[in-house]
Amino acid sequence: MNHPATSSRLPLASPFTGSQVCAAAGLTIAAVGRPVLFDQDLWDFRDVAGLPVQLHPGRLRLDFTAITDPRWRQVAKEYISARLAPAHPVVAVLAGAYRMPLTLQTCRRRMPELAGWLNWLTSEQIPALEDVTQDHCDRYLAERRRKDNAGQVTGTLSAGTLQAVAAVIIELGAYAELFTADRYRGGFTPWRGRTASQVAGFRSGGENKTPPVDQQLLQPLLAAAFYLTSTLVVLC
Repeated sequence: MNHPATSSRLPLASPFTGSQVCAAAGLTIAAVGRPVLFDQDLWDFRDVAGLPVQLHPGRLRLDFTAITDPRWRQVAKEYISARLAPAHPVVAVLAGAYRMPLTLQTCRRRMPELAGWLNWLTSEQIPALEDVTQDHCDRYLAERRRKDNAGQVTGTLSAGTLQAVAAVIIELGAYAELFTADRYRGGFTPWRGRTASQVAGFRSGGENKTPPVDQQLLQPLLAAAFYLTSTLVVLC
């Protein structure tokens, strides 16, 4: 597939080029471990220190070669870098950036959704991200309601899965200024600013289903707690 030349509006090089992903994210590599380099297409985090021992090694690898378009592979790496390292100087200044870092496990779960969305655009012969419209977002989400990210019919997906699908599409817009290979057109916000939860159809549960504590039980408990904190603690 032939792609148009990169727009002159885009920077020539990524601000992450040559960097170590773990260092930017505040993750420590074991003494004899291998660093994770941004320029690699396979990020292997198995040598990160302090990870849960029950975490399967296969869940610590992010394989960007699953994204067929090399430009969008770069977009995905910049997006994951930004979600891992929100305090990075080029990320912290973005108005739409999230301020809490994602865990490695969450980033691992984002990868199939990233690949699914970007490869679907390739299959639809969308030449650049700036050509993405709301219709593309709606059509892809409608397909994912009954198919997995590999295109296999699975029946109706849960709202949680659809939320992850919508989050990837939306967040590629929130981080558009950061991307150096391709990006959504200026001013395009998927679903006009609705959250991924709203797009997925999550509904509020309303009032707490747990019944409130009876006042006859609650008041003595509060009185005892107040006595403990105001009298006994002082005496100690």
